[in-house]
Amino acid sequence: MTSSWIKNWSYDSDTGNLDIETKDGATYTYGEVPEYIASDFEGADSLGSFHNSTLRNDYDCVRTN
Repeated sequence: MTSSWIKNWSYDSDTGNLDIETKDGATYTYGEVPEYIASDFEGADSLGSFHNSTLRNDYDCVRTN
């Protein structure tokens, strides 16, 4: 899936951390994300829309750079 905002992302099922690297170079870590949410994110028609509607509002986030 291509995105106008997200360059890359990864999920660590051991920690529940979902990391998003944006095209402007910022990296965000969302904590305690359930595996099914990461799977839904992977399959989303729009990563940005899924981020805005689900991740941004429901999970703690830290900018890591």
